[in-house]
Amino acid sequence: MSADEKNQMNEQVSNVITSFLKQRKYTESESSLKDFSVEHKMEDLACKRTVCNESGIPNVFSFATNSSDPATLNEQFSSLKSFITGTNPAYRVELSKFLFPMFANIYLDLVAKGQTISAQELFTKHSGDFSIEHKEEIQHLQAITDLERLKSSDTASNFRRSKYVVKLSNKVFTYFVQFLRSGDHVLLLHLLNKHFSIEISHSKPGQKQTSDEMEADETEAPVSNYRATRGGKQAKSTAEKENESLVALKESIGRIRNGPACLPPVCFHSFVNAYQGLSSAAISKDAGLICGGFEDSSILLWSLTPKKLVQSKSKPEISKVQLAPDFLPCTPKLETVSSERVSLHGHSGPVYATQFSADSSVLLSASEDTSVRLWSLQSYTNVVAYKGHNFPVWALDISPQCLYFATGSQDRTARLWNLEYTFPMRIFAGHLQDVDCVKFHQNCTYLATASSDRTCRLWDLQSGNCVRLFTGHKSSVYALAISPDGQYLVSAGEDRRIRLWDLTAGCMIRELRGHTDTVYSLAFSADGTLLTSGGLDSSVKVWDFGQAVKTSSNGSASVSVSPELMASFPTKNCSVHCVQFSSCNLILAAGMQSP
Repeated sequence: MSADEKNQMNEQVSNVITSFLKQRKYTESESSLKDFSVEHKMEDLACKRTVCNESGIPNVFSFATNSSDPATLNEQFSSLKSFITGTNPAYRVELSKFLFPMFANIYLDLVAKGQTISAQELFTKHSGDFSIEHKEEIQHLQAITDLERLKSSDTASNFRRSKYVVKLSNKVFTYFVQFLRSGDHVLLLHLLNKHFSIEISHSKPGQKQTSDEMEADETEAPVSNYRATRGGKQAKSTAEKENESLVALKESIGRIRNGPACLPPVCFHSFVNAYQGLSSAAISKDAGLICGGFEDSSILLWSLTPKKLVQSKSKPEISKVQLAPDFLPCTPKLETVSSERVSLHGHSGPVYATQFSADSSVLLSASEDTSVRLWSLQSYTNVVAYKGHNFPVWALDISPQCLYFATGSQDRTARLWNLEYTFPMRIFAGHLQDVDCVKFHQNCTYLATASSDRTCRLWDLQSGNCVRLFTGHKSSVYALAISPDGQYLVSAGEDRRIRLWDLTAGCMIRELRGHTDTVYSLAFSADGTLLTSGGLDSSVKVWDFGQAVKTSSNGSASVSVSPELMASFPTKNCSVHCVQFSSCNLILAAGMQSP
C-alpha cells in the first residue's frame, strides 16, 4: 500500500469517527481529534503509559526511548529550563544542578550522531546562560564540532562516561517527578536515567548543609559546580578515597590477625577432697555445668551458676504409691528437690570419660565396665546403655551435630555409634594397642584416633578405611584436637611433646615443647589462633598456634621451651584433666587437687 493510499484511509477513518461523535453530540472531540496523530510508535506509547503508572523512587527515571529528535530535545530542554527558572527559589537551588550537565550531554549526543547543525543551534541558544559559571567548560564544548574531535576530547569522555550525583530533598524530588509526568518528557527521562544519579535526603528544600555534608560534597563527584576538565578526576577521587578506607580497614584486620594473639583469661575449677579418685572431668559448652567421673563408678554433677539443679525424689514412700483401684481426684504433683550437686549412678566400674552434648541436654559417660551410658540432664537418670566393646572404654567424643559419638577402648578398636541405636555402626580396627583418644573432624566425615602404640590415625567414616597414619611420638598419645578450619591435627601425650600435623600432606609441621609431664587435654580457640593444653605438670599453657603454623620448623633440639608458648598458668598442685574455650574466649579448665 502506497503512502497516498494510507493517508486517504486515515482521512476516511477520521471522517467516520468525527461523524459518529457529532451524532452523539460530542462537539469538542472534533478539534481534539484533529490534533491526534494516527501513527504512533508502540514503544513511545508503552513508555508514556509506564511513566504515568510508575512513581516509585527507584524506577521513576528508568523508562525512556532511545530515539532523539533534535527539535524535540531542544523543546524539552527549554521546557525544563523554564520550569526551573519559574519555580520557588528554595526549589530552584536544588533543581538548577540539572541544567548545565543536561545541556552538555544533549550537545555531545547531537555531535555524536552527526547532527552538527542542530548541536550548534542548541549551543547558540542556551550557552549564554552558563557562560559565567561554566566558562571553561563552554570553551571546551565549543571546540567540539565533529565526531573526530569528540572522540579525542577528554572533556567529552568525562561528560559522557560520568554520572552526576545530584542530591534532592524529598519534597523537591516529588515536585520534579510531577513536572516530568505532567507532559511529554520522555527524552528528559532517558537523559536523567543515563547521566544522573539522584540521591534523596530528608532535609528541607533550600536548607543549608552541615559541615560534614559540605566536606563530603567537596570530595564527591561533581554536582552543581562540575568542572568538565577535572570531572573525571573528582569522580575518581571519591572512589579512590573509599578504596583507601577499605584497604586501611583490611590492613588493620590483617595486622590483628597476623599479629601476636591476645592472651585470654583462665578459669580453673578444682575438685577438692576427691578421695574416691577423679578419673575424668568435663564442662558444658555454655559453662553452666561441670561433672566428674570417679573411680568408685559414680558421676557427680555441679551447677556453675546460681541456679540449682532440680530433680525428683529418688526414693518414694511405699504408702504413697498409687495403685490401679485408687481414686485419683487430681493429678499428683511431682515432688522435687533442689541442690547444687547431683549424683549419677549406673556404671559398675571407674568412669574414664565424660562429655556434654552441645545443647547440654544429655551427658555421655564411658567406663571400665565396657559400656557407654547416656544421661538425661532433665531427669538426671540413665536413659540408654550402649554395649559393644569387650574391654574398658577409655575415651569418647560427640560429633558437632550431636548425631553420632565415637569411642576408643582397650580392645584396640574405635567404634562409631548413633545416639538412636545401642549397637555400633562402624568398627575401626588397625591400632596395635589401646585406643586412648578419639576426635571428630569439623566436617563430620573423618575421625581421628590416638593410641598407646604411639601413632595417630585418620579414618573415613563412610568407608571405615584409614586414610592417614601419623608417626613420631615416643610414647602413648592421650590428647587430640583439630583446628577449626579442619587443616591441622594436634596431638600430645606421655612424651610431653605437642605435635602439629598437616592433614593434607600427612606430615608433622611443628613440635611444641614446654610441658614437664604427661599432657591430657588440648583445645583450640574459636578463631584457631590459640591452642591451650593441660596435664600432670599442674599448669595450663597457652600457645600461639598461628605463629607455630607459619614457622613450620622444629627448631633446635636443645630448646626446652618453644617460642610459641605465650603463657603458663600454674595451679595449686592440681592435675589438669580437661581444658576448653568458652564462647567468650575464656579458657575453662578442671582438675583434681592432690592431697
